[in-house]
Amino acid sequence: DAVVKPGDSDWEHAKWVWRCSMIAHMTAIDHLVWTHWIVANALASSCREALNPAHPVRRLLQAITYNTFSINHNSAVSLFPQTGMLHRMACFPYDQLQAVFIHAAESWRFKTWPQRYEETQLPAEVKSKLPMFEDGLVVWEALREFMSSYVSVYYPDDDSVAGDKELQEYWRFTCVPQYARQLPPLSKRALIDQLTSGAFDVTAYHELVGDVVAYTTDPAGAALQVRPGLNMADLQEFLQVNSLVAGTGTPMPMFIPSGEPGDEDWLPQLDTGKDAGQFAQVTALYK
Repeated sequence: DAVVKPGDSDWEHAKWVWRCSMIAHMTAIDHLVWTHWIVANALASSCREALNPAHPVRRLLQAITYNTFSINHNSAVSLFPQTGMLHRMACFPYDQLQAVFIHAAESWRFKTWPQRYEETQLPAEVKSKLPMFEDGLVVWEALREFMSSYVSVYYPDDDSVAGDKELQEYWRFTCVPQYARQLPPLSKRALIDQLTSGAFDVTAYHELVGDVVAYTTDPAGAALQVRPGLNMADLQEFLQVNSLVAGTGTPMPMFIPSGEPGDEDWLPQLDTGKDAGQFAQVTALYK
């Protein structure tokens, strides 16, 4: 519990411990449990279990949850078990790693990004200079504007949302109770916020908590273990961490098509095939 200050003999080690602690928290809690196992899993499982293939909300989530089942299955079999990749590269005995998973599941809360912005206890002048806060609000507003307009094409009011039995089933999120218990009652506004949050969490927020390569490719950057007297990862830890980083860094389709070869436009997936007039409205929103 010692306080270490700049100039103290342990200052460099204290900075190393802080960076490793940050990476461990982001990897196990923010990235793995919150973003993959709760949010992405809830979106992907419920839309496929409750919504028919031509449902407008399923069509929308199909683009957002691309390859989610494969990625989450691989993470479960490689990162969750005892002696798995995460257990071997982290500093926790397995019972403590399990406690981290439990804490993450119990502490997750459904919040919009503006709510998180307001609740983050940092001075306003600091927040205004942090890209995730400064740019994050702009991204959130753009996503919400699209989601609001998209939902309005198919659901003009709360009654139309309440009258959709498939949406009622979707809102149960039976595979991920940690997600379901945090949601407000289903309404048009709640649906818009939920879709916006889902899209934001698996794109912008995932990029924040999952892109750690700038730290881990330098042995003195950050790792998941701390050893007395060392301010850098040893060879085994360095290889383990970067094997995980490399194995989970497969590029995904761009959320907004880049025009580059192989990067497909997902607008056609939003065509439910039922009403050409509605799809024309969606096309206008997308562009």
